[in-house]
Amino acid sequence: MDASAEGQTLRQFQKSLALVLQKKGWWGVKPLRDPVTGDIVEVQLGSPRHLRVIYDTNMRTARATGQWRRIQCGKRSITGN
Repeated sequence: MDASAEGQTLRQFQKSLALVLQKKGWWGVKPLRDPVTGDIVEVQLGSPRHLRVIYDTNMRTARATGQWRRIQCGKRSITGN
């Protein structure tokens, strides 16, 4: 998923990534064994908050990468290298 290049909003990103994660079994309510008691309990895998963190991190990283490239190009044009 390249939300930055595609110009996706947070909501669009959350919706599309949640679908991918559901297909992989990493999203939704799942029965898991409690490591302490050994009981099977239903747990919610993933959350909108976690998707927001992923989105924000990806957007900031993409922006920083673009800034770094611009700086490097600027240095080359000044020094001629």
